[in-house]
Amino acid sequence: MSNHQGLHQLKSLWDNYYIPGVKFERGSTKWRDLFDLLFDIRFWGFRDRIDETGIMKDWKFRIDSNKERIPFEIELWFRKNDTLRVATREKIIELIEEFEGQLLKECIVEDISYHSLLVEAPIGIFDNLTEDTNISFLRRLK
Repeated sequence: MSNHQGLHQLKSLWDNYYIPGVKFERGSTKWRDLFDLLFDIRFWGFRDRIDETGIMKDWKFRIDSNKERIPFEIELWFRKNDTLRVATREKIIELIEEFEGQLLKECIVEDISYHSLLVEAPIGIFDNLTEDTNISFLRRLK
């Protein structure tokens, strides 16, 4: 999808697909035919970032092994504007430091529009992971 509106339109069509008696408008029956082949359409969310990656099992192992700090990567939306890129980086580092974490390494590859941070923080900050987590740096930065 090229924009947020398109995503919501697709999700709306999917939701209507299951309502008895709702007919697809002329020109949109191709969506109905596609939906016949699918199990679910949903927005990407928490379970995609955490649950299905095996990360919880890894963190449990680390806690059981008394590994109190954990390294992890934060991949950022690449910003061509250097000022915006630095501001975003600084905001994330500030959040990490609030949790007694630190930046280990930064990677910027302009040719492929890639920007990430390797950070380390106490594993305890992940104790409270849910869809509505209050861990600031796991929520979407605006």
